[in-house]
Amino acid sequence: MAKLDEERSTPIEDAKLAVEIFKKSLEYRPLIKPAIVGDEYKALSNDERVREMLTPRIGLAFADEKKTIPCLFFRFVGDESPIVEAFFYPYEAILTFLSEARDFARWVSPPNTDEAQLQKIAYERTIDMTIILIDHFYRRSELMMDSFVWEVITQWRLQNSQRAIQYRAEHGEALPRRKDKSLHSAIAQYSKEIVKLWTWQGQSAENLRKLQLANEYNGIYRHWKRLSEMVGEQDWLEYAKPKKFSDTPDDLLQKLENIDRRDKQSSEFRLSELAIEHTARRVGLIKKYGVSESILVRRQKGIKISGYSSGHLFECLKYGQELATKLAAQEKLLSREKEGTAPDYENDSAQIEKAKSLEHTISVIQIERENVVGQNRDPTQEKMANK
Repeated sequence: MAKLDEERSTPIEDAKLAVEIFKKSLEYRPLIKPAIVGDEYKALSNDERVREMLTPRIGLAFADEKKTIPCLFFRFVGDESPIVEAFFYPYEAILTFLSEARDFARWVSPPNTDEAQLQKIAYERTIDMTIILIDHFYRRSELMMDSFVWEVITQWRLQNSQRAIQYRAEHGEALPRRKDKSLHSAIAQYSKEIVKLWTWQGQSAENLRKLQLANEYNGIYRHWKRLSEMVGEQDWLEYAKPKKFSDTPDDLLQKLENIDRRDKQSSEFRLSELAIEHTARRVGLIKKYGVSESILVRRQKGIKISGYSSGHLFECLKYGQELATKLAAQEKLLSREKEGTAPDYENDSAQIEKAKSLEHTISVIQIERENVVGQNRDPTQEKMANK
């Protein structure tokens, strides 16, 4: 890394830490493989070069010959040709993240927290922000470049309009004063797309819980099914909380005892209600707004009640199952890829098993869904529409 000047006065320790944080963040994105650049690119055949040039890439590169300072290589590809190839050095961003994370660590920690613990918190939170940067750099940059093209067209139209107005005014034509809002409209559309991108990032934590709900429900339902067959036996409650189900809620166990087992269909439904509520509590899927006073009182007593109706929770379960199916299909498709690289933001979803969290994979599905919709729209009409 180049020596930092005195005006910027970034401690060399922080500069080294930024490199370490970036390397650690890349460990959570294992499908970002070495980029094909330099001598490796020159070694390709002509046909291989053409294919490579037309493939979007997010690859690992290095700023030094010893390969100690990593950076990212990005290739953005349009409908017919490459648009941009660039090396991205995220260290200034990481240093800003680090400063933010240190402020956060001091804010959330008790006054007597030692410096080592504060630095540990800051280190982990900086990794969180760096991963968000990595995951969204491609799509965010695409939005910028796409908007920039239309901003240029809009500006060109404005200039042509001004020339026409000048010509007409010079020839004695009376012209009404009109305010042209086309540039504001173009920027507003760009802003909407950016907000949509980051709004989904914020929603992804809740959708992660729905995915976990789908992963956990069947096992928890079988647990309640076994318990229902034991109810009435002596000391049956001693078997209600084995190690894997030590979080079985006492208040739900009380409801289990009161189920009317004479109606098998009704009994099965009641069991499913207990199981879905148990699962929701395990994954932290809770109602946050418009919660009744009785539920708030129970939460204050330590009962982690979801606050949702069973109908709503089963809708969440269905959505989580759909997400799981899509992720499995993408992983199956990507497992057949010979290169084993992640050429674009869609393919990053294969990182589900080793990623720091599943939020990224969920956002990938949303981006992919939006892209499919976008392919069916007239881009000219969409970009120039005054929404």
